Amino acid sequence: MNPCSPGLWKRAARKLLRCLRLSASAAPIPIRAIDAGSIEAERIATLQPEERRRAAEAVAAGIEFLLPTRELDAILPGADRAEVCMLPRHIRSHGWAMPEHELLTLGAIIRLTNPRFVVEFGTFQGGSTLVMAANMDAGGRIVTIDLDPSQHASHEHGLGTGFETFDLGSLFRGTRFEPMIEQRWSNTLDVADGDLLGKADLVFVDADHTYPFAKRDTAKALTLVRPGGWIVWHDYTWLPENRECAGVTRAVNEFFQRHGECFHIARTRFAIHHVASTVAVTRADGVAEDACGRT
Repeated sequence: MNPCSPGLWKRAARKLLRCLRLSASAAPIPIRAIDAGSIEAERIATLQPEERRRAAEAVAAGIEFLLPTRELDAILPGADRAEVCMLPRHIRSHGWAMPEHELLTLGAIIRLTNPRFVVEFGTFQGGSTLVMAANMDAGGRIVTIDLDPSQHASHEHGLGTGFETFDLGSLFRGTRFEPMIEQRWSNTLDVADGDLLGKADLVFVDADHTYPFAKRDTAKALTLVRPGGWIVWHDYTWLPENRECAGVTRAVNEFFQRHGECFHIARTRFAIHHVASTVAVTRADGVAEDACGRT
């Protein structure tokens, strides 16, 4: 069997899960549980114990985490020393809310990429919106997109119809950063985006996590981000009880296979992509040049 085949990945994952169930300790999962010498063993050997468990769960469910994992400081040098602004209201108060260490990571991404204009898919309580606004320079702007609360009960999404109500955008309301934020009510797939096309320095994708929606949000993000900008996804990795997030994994994997330069940020659920500053084209004589005509 080809060592890269899905069949071997699933077998390796199941062995790893059996090993986990038999182990009562938090000790690192032994790599001997996986076919020795395989590419899979080499990949899983680079993961922390908790990451190995998540990877094994994903693979057993038919999803492989393809993105290389990197420390944020390796992607954005200096990120480990970034001074990030957070507010006491960022303390997690809802199971869907982003935990503090990921908010800190997102704030560092904003500090290092220094966007002037951000588009966010999925507002929820606005914790991520607030941490992005708080770490942008004066004059920065965020457009955050979510459904009108009046549509929550009837909205047809990837897991069915309707979802629980919540106080959308409550975390940024009443702060000094609120004037930087524009709330748009829309399904992310139907948003009127004529004024956004190619304008965003960074697009943050964190809306419906099932595959058809995550795939279309990813395609939409690529139309909104400017050359040289960034796309960040949340929930590329996930806990077993949130298997719908496998849709994000699949959509980002496909994006990575097509565009490359995608990384999973270590110890978080983020994936990140830096959009090329120029688009290479080929002239009729076969000489490559960039979009400005330079060879």
